[in-house]
Amino acid sequence: SGSPCIYFTQLNEPNPRELAKLHKLSWNHGLAPMLWVITPDEVLLYNSYSQPKEQDEINPNRNLIEKFKTTESGLERMNKYAGRLQIESGEFWQWEKAKQIDRKQRVDSVLVKDLNDAEKELTENQKLDRQFAHALLIRSVFVAYLQDRGILNQDFFSNRFG
Repeated sequence: SGSPCIYFTQLNEPNPRELAKLHKLSWNHGLAPMLWVITPDEVLLYNSYSQPKEQDEINPNRNLIEKFKTTESGLERMNKYAGRLQIESGEFWQWEKAKQIDRKQRVDSVLVKDLNDAEKELTENQKLDRQFAHALLIRSVFVAYLQDRGILNQDFFSNRFG
């Protein structure tokens, strides 16, 4: 399909903040369902489709699928469940722990759900016309995009709107 199925990174001494940041980056990218963090002692498999939460810095295991020690037996176990053949054949997805990877939690799915919820709030509770609500949401998404890219910063808004 041309999309990656795993993001790989290597860390010598991972800390919870760093792991949360890597998970958030992989979720925001939105293509690969897994993030593998390779350390000197273990290989950590993370669910990249699980939506990041603020508490991930405190509990980096919330999105963890499995840990494999970098011992001979640990790597054999990893190969049994998440080896190249299991991934390529699709057998990996039959593994109970792999079933926690849910496409409905991908960044694009969450964005669509959030936009639908916002539209419902604007039309049903705020009584806006549907067409006006859509226009407002489109503009809001575009402004957020411009802010994210640093095109619109706090000075822009302060200078124009006080």
